[in-house]
Amino acid sequence: MEVASDGRINPLGWTEALDQWDAVWAHLSAPEPGVERWAVVDCGTNTFNLLVRDAHQPTALGSGKLPVKLGMGGLTNGLLAPDSMDRGILALQKFVETAKRLGVSRLWAFATSGVRSTTNGAAFVARALDEAGVHLQVIDGLLEAEFIYRGVQQAYPLPNAPVLVMDIGGGSTEFIVGHQDQVLWSLSLPLGVTRLKEQFQPSNPMKAEDLEAMQAHIQMELAPVLEAIDRWKPVQLIGSSGSFDTLFDVWALANNQPPLAPGQNRAEWPADAFVPLCESLLTTTVEERLSLPGMVPMRADTLHLSPLQILPVLAQLPESRPVGLSTFALKEGVWLSLLQNPNKWPASSW
Repeated sequence: MEVASDGRINPLGWTEALDQWDAVWAHLSAPEPGVERWAVVDCGTNTFNLLVRDAHQPTALGSGKLPVKLGMGGLTNGLLAPDSMDRGILALQKFVETAKRLGVSRLWAFATSGVRSTTNGAAFVARALDEAGVHLQVIDGLLEAEFIYRGVQQAYPLPNAPVLVMDIGGGSTEFIVGHQDQVLWSLSLPLGVTRLKEQFQPSNPMKAEDLEAMQAHIQMELAPVLEAIDRWKPVQLIGSSGSFDTLFDVWALANNQPPLAPGQNRAEWPADAFVPLCESLLTTTVEERLSLPGMVPMRADTLHLSPLQILPVLAQLPESRPVGLSTFALKEGVWLSLLQNPNKWPASSW
């Protein structure tokens, strides 16, 4: 955590990301006359993401994220904390400011587990409209999973066989079994890493009893996922964005491999290399994780919790295929739906 000058407790990486926000977008300018520009906002439980593209174009002009940690201090009692809500509103205001400077005419915003699972999530939606001018659409876990799969489809070449897509968020984890263009099965589980951290409050580093309690809880929650694996027989695990991006970079830099390049939308690594990486993270401290090459500060306090749900799933899949990674996820899936029908969801415009 970071202590701000006003005494507020902010998540790791918040101040740095906020200070660097304008620089991330400095290379872009308003579009040429007659070119329409759109934006998509994904308000996740951990990070808020902004994607900007020229309308009807497949290539992103720019994307960025802020580690809002909207669920911090609120997921166990079902109430978004005031400081977390304030960070979320500030992030949306920054997004709108950037969108206006870049000539965006329509902006669509979506919220997931952190808003839909809290009793004051509706109050945050109202603040988003009143204080940032953003119409925030709260979606359920099944639609979230659908968007994620459609995002992955655009980035990762899918085999002619079922695959299991896994997206680990802050409040929930989405599991999707799909075969080419078809979603065969999906499920959203309350296994987001921020939720797990707040629910179990593990020591730093985790003690044996922390590990045992969390493993027992996760194994119970994963029962329907393991049943789906047995039924549909997916041949490969594909992780989308978030934790998987950072896991890949940490593994790559520890093994003299190139990390994800800016704009790279997919990667993969051998399953037998992925397991040792996950196991090694379980007993690390926050400080040790922060020192790892490739670690993103915003993920250092929770990344070690991702393997607790990845490893049991990976153990049920064939060992012959690599673990896939798609840096495309929800916001890219939303974009695809907007190309098909831009009037399906309410947009913010100015």
